[in-house]
Amino acid sequence: MQKRLWVMLTGLCLALVVHASPARDLAVTKRLGPAGGVIEIPGYVKAIIPPGALVREVELSIRQIRPPASFSPEVVKKIVGPVYSFAPEIEFSKPAEIRLYYRAKWIPSGDAEGDLGIHMLSRDGERLSLEGSETGNPFPESDEQNSNVDEKYVSVLTTYWGIARLLIAV
Repeated sequence: MQKRLWVMLTGLCLALVVHASPARDLAVTKRLGPAGGVIEIPGYVKAIIPPGALVREVELSIRQIRPPASFSPEVVKKIVGPVYSFAPEIEFSKPAEIRLYYRAKWIPSGDAEGDLGIHMLSRDGERLSLEGSETGNPFPESDEQNSNVDEKYVSVLTTYWGIARLLIAV
């Protein structure tokens, strides 16, 4: 019993260490349906799926990925925090909110929190494209971005799930 408890405690400690480090691979999978729900890697990424966005139950996943070494150094130096992959490829009936969290220490010197935006990274790693547009509206009705400096996240509303490389960049 002590050995099992020690192993469980070790596993818990390892889980806490993994969640504290953006350099480690993190992933989550969750089955959601018409009632909606939340899927998240606490402190890193959160997706809020509203009721009615899914017409059937689907297993959604979010995985932290590393930009391959072949990616453009000009692009990589603009990335603030982890890069995420969302699967499978599906469309929602209503927009879902995706929040990417950041730490102030991840922001490059000379840039500000107000400069952050959610971008999609091209497959070749050469370009960043801004998802939606910047706005101060906390509940936009289209694919627009919002920043919450107090809670340290940038969010976007989207009807698409299955984005290969989503990230925060300046």
